[in-house]
Amino acid sequence: MSDPDWVARAWNRFQSAVYDADPDALATGERELDQIEADLARARGRLLHARFIRQGAVDRGELEELEAAPGSIAASATPAAKARHSSGLEPSIR
Repeated sequence: MSDPDWVARAWNRFQSAVYDADPDALATGERELDQIEADLARARGRLLHARFIRQGAVDRGELEELEAAPGSIAASATPAAKARHSSGLEPSIR
């Protein structure tokens, strides 16, 4: 499973920052990557929860990684993500 769009966007942000001296490219690229990281953490959390429900087992390494994720999830929460959460379609965003 792969989504090459985020890779291409990150590459474009890099090029804009380096070659076009775009002052907003770095901040925009970092925000976009933070959102991807937050989405990934939520997806991993769902799988970890499913594993716990099915097997009663918790991967401690994965759990530690997820415990560090709330900051990135909250920092990257867009108004659209917050709206999904308030509608019950997304887990809690702190």
